[in-house]
This record gives sequence, structure tokens and C-alpha cells, in this order.
Amino acid sequence: LLKRLMDDGTLTPEEYQLAISEPLPEAPLPIPNQAPHLLARLARQHAGKRTQCTIDLRLQQQVQDIADRYSTSYKANYISDIGVVVADVETGEVLAYVGNSSQPTSTSQVDNVTSQRSTGSLLKPLLYAAMMSDGVATPRMIFADTPLNLNGFTPTNFSKTYQGIVSADEAVTRSLNVPLVRMLSMYGIGRFISILRWLGMTTLHYDEDHYGASIILGGAEGTLWDMTGMYASLSRTLSHYIRLGQRYDQCDIHPLRLVAMPAEKPKIDDTQRLTAASIWYAYEAMSALNRPEEEADWQNFSSMKRVAWKTGTSWGSRDAWAIGTTQRYAVGVWVGNSTGEGRAGLTGVGYASPVMFDVFTLLESSPWFDEPTADMQVANLCSHSGHLASGICGDVVSEWIPRSCVSTTPCPYCRRVHLSADGAWQVNSTGESVSQIRTESRFVLPPTQEYYYAHHTTSYQPLPPLRPDCQTETKDHLQLISPEHGSTVVLPRNFGGRNEKLVMKAACRDADATLFWHLDDNYLGQTHGKHELAAEPSIGDHWLTIVDSNGVRKTIRFTVR
Repeated sequence: LLKRLMDDGTLTPEEYQLAISEPLPEAPLPIPNQAPHLLARLARQHAGKRTQCTIDLRLQQQVQDIADRYSTSYKANYISDIGVVVADVETGEVLAYVGNSSQPTSTSQVDNVTSQRSTGSLLKPLLYAAMMSDGVATPRMIFADTPLNLNGFTPTNFSKTYQGIVSADEAVTRSLNVPLVRMLSMYGIGRFISILRWLGMTTLHYDEDHYGASIILGGAEGTLWDMTGMYASLSRTLSHYIRLGQRYDQCDIHPLRLVAMPAEKPKIDDTQRLTAASIWYAYEAMSALNRPEEEADWQNFSSMKRVAWKTGTSWGSRDAWAIGTTQRYAVGVWVGNSTGEGRAGLTGVGYASPVMFDVFTLLESSPWFDEPTADMQVANLCSHSGHLASGICGDVVSEWIPRSCVSTTPCPYCRRVHLSADGAWQVNSTGESVSQIRTESRFVLPPTQEYYYAHHTTSYQPLPPLRPDCQTETKDHLQLISPEHGSTVVLPRNFGGRNEKLVMKAACRDADATLFWHLDDNYLGQTHGKHELAAEPSIGDHWLTIVDSNGVRKTIRFTVR
């Protein structure tokens, strides 16, 4: 080859002699293969133009090593693929981009940073922040944690149990599904989708009717790129708020960046769609110590750094997520199979969180976010409900809340009740001498919420029964738990091919009450103490009625299909 190059004039005789005097290499050296998915993406986006990438090569190699190590371990459960993104919060620049394991497999070419996957529970803290920003809920406002049926959509908690009521911050910290669905229904699905699109979620291609309430539990798809970028934008906003003199830079909300860009001219404003205080409370809930039931082993992955983090597990155990952020860095991890195959035991905390915390050990520590007190205000709250205290609330606490929450609804749960002198009975406010009546402020839950809450909280005091001679109009002591009014019930089939029975439940404040059950025009039976009854309703619409011994009745309509 060298001789031919000399003969055709490409090499001079001197160059030829120097070239043939060099020894031949013993073996070819391996070609570098750093961040192949990133390079393929840059090639598509920049069409061969020279670009200055933001990747930190040393960190990229370390994160790739972590991803490869976990990917090798996860193969024992037939889990093949992984994706990791590390971003600088201040600029949004990506410091490490691992699209997949570097080990050659049939799916290793898939870039899991850009693949669209079910988001699981990743959006829950964003809803919490949105509700506080818009003055819909205070940080500790309670929501019902009872069985729910929304036109056949019946979300359940990971533990398959209910607490009756739970505060908004606890619902986010413990990632409880049912209260979050109720919170979304209260806030509005379309309103929430608008917030997500503004934050940078580019995969919401349909309207609110397509997603429904399931969007908060993973009913929409997102990418690791978008999810990490959204939390990075929130951290950037919170960090800059105090630095900008309690104001906002609208340019802080932007996607992650692979190429260094000049700083944008700030667009300073007094308001922001998600306020600094609401973000801070969301991060406090995300960094709390009492993680949800599905994250029971989270302590095994805790680092010395304080991190606001959220996991997600999609239906069918197909996707495991973990997104974490500090004031300086945002780290996103996805684990699963690029083919979409689910695997038993695949959860965000079990598979994605270990990777995320190992990545954080590579990063420098940063102080926790400063509390944005300028965006907060001290308010009197009902200690039981978390609502703004009304004049009736007996137990009131003064707490800091976001300024946007000072106009939320006052407590609807506390009320004045009239009791007999010994407190054993409820009595009428008239017809008794003053000395025979005790008037108290009591925290009173609806019967269904009380039914579950009393089993979990021994300190709750149910109202005593009405004294027999005071039995007049009792409007709220009786309630059907399931099915709910207007709900659609789908009866599953057993192994024999027959429909399972529908278990109907009711709650009554009178522990000694007997309830009589009627389905349409047919008497089903009676219950005492524990009010549950099984029936086999036919396909179609039905009316269910329960009546107590005093003739008080409750009727609802439901549909079976």
C-alpha cells in the first residue's frame, strides 16, 4: 500500500522510507464509545455541524459505569434497560447522558432518555404545588381516603387499605393514590394539563377527556428528558426567587440543554404560575422521612445529602422511575425493558432509587433551599382539617402557609354540638334547661370517612348517638360507602366463568343500628354492627336503598356492566 502511494506521488520517497521503517501495530485499539445515544441525537439535531456539548466526560464515564453495574445485576430478573440523566440546575445543561447500558443486547440501541413511558406517580408533587399556587388547598388540608369509583375507574392505594382522611402533604409523601385522584378532581384535569405543558411536558398530545383522572397515576406518557427538566426548572425558580428580591424570572422555566447557550435576558415578574412557597412545600414533602408503603426500604439508599425525590412505578410493573433534585443538581433515572415487558417486583424504589442515590454520591453537596418566607404568611388553621380555622374550630394552630392559600375555604368539618350533661348523648338545643346541655366544638367527619378514620386513629371522638327522645331529623349519620352514587361497577368473573358478587358497604354513626337493604324493589336483608352485604345485581341500572330503624333512608343509583 505504501509503495503504491509513493508510485502515484501521494508520498515522497523520503516519506515512504520513514513509513516502512515504523513497526506494524500488534492489534487495533478499541474505538472510544462514550455516550453513543447522545452522539446519535446530536447528529440528528445538528446535521453534522460542529457543536460544543455540555457533557462532563469524567462524570459521564462514572455514571455509565454505575448504569452498567446495575444493568448487569438487574438481568437476573430479566430487566435489561436503563436510562440516566444528570443536569446542572442553574443552567439546565446536561452533565451526563446515559441512554442505555453499554453492554450489547437486542435493545441496547434504544435511547431510554427520549422514550415515552408511563409516568407512574412522578406528577403528584406537581399537582400539590399547583393546588397551593392557585389557592385551592393549604399544605395540610385533608382529603378523603375512602373507596372511589369514577365511572368505572376505581383507584386503590398501594397497601389496598384506606385511612378515611389524609392531609395533602402526607398524601404526596406517602404517594397515596386515592387522595391524589380526589385532589385532581377538585383542581381540574384540564387546568393541571396546562401546568404540565407550561413546565415542559411535551408528550401530552391529547385533551383532558383522553387522559381523565388517571393522568395523576401514570395515565400519560413522559420522557426522562422532560421529567428531569421539569424538576430542574422548579429548583431553578426556587433558588432564584430570593436572589432576585422575591421576584421571578420567567426564563427559568426551560428544557434541559445539550449545547452551551448564552444566558437569556431575564424576564422579571412579580408572579409565577407555580409560586416559590408552593415549590418549597412540595420539596419538603418529597424530602420527608416517612416514605410510602411501596418505598419501605428507602433508607437503604439514603445518602448524606438531603434530596427532594419522587419515584414512580407504572401499571403492570413496566417502568421504574426516580427523579431527585438538590439546589445544584437534578438526577433522573428510568429502569425497565425497552420492549415494554413488565417484571414482577419492578418498582421505582427497588430499582431506580439505588441508581439515583449512587449518582448523587458522585456530585458535590449543596445547601438545602432557602425558605421563601416572603411568599408565606402566618395563618390560623384548624389542627384537625388543615383548613383555615373558622369561628367554630376549637383546636387552632398558627402556621406558615403560602400567601396564595390565605383565601382557601374555612373548615367545613368543625361544628357546635349539644350534648347531655354526661356527654353520653346528643340532644336538641331546645326543650332542655341550660344546666342539662353541654355545647362543644367537635371535629365531625362524614360517616364514610369516619368509618375508616376511626379504625386508624384512636384519638378521634365520634359523635355520641342522639338520645331517643331527641330523634328528629338525622341527615348525615347514614352513608353508603360503595357503590357510589352514579358509579359504574364492572363485575369480574371467577374461574368458573360466573360473575363475582358485588359487596355493598355502608357506614352509620350509631354503632347499635340495624340497617335494612333494598335493591330496586327487592328486599336483600339486614345488617348490624358491620354493614356489608353481598348481592348479584343484573347488568343495567339499579337503585340501592338502605333504611335504619328510625326510618331514615339513603338511596343511590349505580350501573352494572
